Amino acid sequence: MRWHGDKLTDPDTSPRVFPRKMDKDALDFVKHRFPGIVGQPLLETRACHYELSASRNFIIDRHPDFSNVWIARGGSAEGFKFGPVSGEYVAQRVLGTQHDEQLAEAFSLKMSETVATSASSGGPVSSLTGVYTRKQAENGAKTYDKFCSACHTPASHSGPAFQATWNGRTAAELFEYIRTTMPNDNPGKLSRNQYRDLVAYMLQLNGMPPGPHALSNDPKQLQQIRIAVWAAR
Repeated sequence: MRWHGDKLTDPDTSPRVFPRKMDKDALDFVKHRFPGIVGQPLLETRACHYELSASRNFIIDRHPDFSNVWIARGGSAEGFKFGPVSGEYVAQRVLGTQHDEQLAEAFSLKMSETVATSASSGGPVSSLTGVYTRKQAENGAKTYDKFCSACHTPASHSGPAFQATWNGRTAAELFEYIRTTMPNDNPGKLSRNQYRDLVAYMLQLNGMPPGPHALSNDPKQLQQIRIAVWAAR
């Protein structure tokens, strides 16, 4: 069984046995999938670990400082089962026979730039690394519905149009665009927190995942976040 989550764990010190309160979930799974062994005792539980890149995607890219070194990691909980396919793809990239630019961008290091990596590299933070909370996006959706939906639909701020306009730009630019154009009858009337939540909502609309850290309304911090999207295949 698999429980999804982003809680950081140390494989050397974290518990490998599930709490007994989770037995019911395991037994329910067995009942549904293996009815022939229903009623048999559950003798042991064991937890395994998986890694997630910041963008929840594979990282397959050339080292930024050493052109003869390639990085292939970030299994994102799917590394083992995709091994044969990803191994072939890595070999093609290294040999220069794979030329899908959209796929290369999806697996690039820049898509997983976080606050920690950007601090040392001087680069921006990727919007794919959980730069807003789910609650902020929910608040933004309510604000959008109340103040913006009379003139716009969510579809007008998502998909190819959003990608073409905002890919590579900063969250600060998106914040200022929303602040100076919405609501249509009185731009700038909302609070900075409301505009921040609208930014979070638009990031969510475009497939960028939430995270544990709240999005700031500080222009300097918003300037650090680069909107990173790739075209749908």
